[in-house]
Amino acid sequence: MNLLLDTHTLLWLMEGAPSLSGTAAALLADPANRLHLSMASVWEIGIKVGLKKMGREPAPSVAWLPPGG
Repeated sequence: MNLLLDTHTLLWLMEGAPSLSGTAAALLADPANRLHLSMASVWEIGIKVGLKKMGREPAPSVAWLPPGG
């Protein structure tokens, strides 16, 4: 299954946050599912970091984007 992550889901996944439901966590962890990210989420995170509206800057993109992704 193809899953398009919204910005909050992406951040919660990166942080291992308990905000994800058990169902969502299971779907995201299933290697049969392909995770997709909108460039709008990357843009949104960049703006929030630039405005210092995030508690901390997320890990560099190379840490959470797959090779060639």
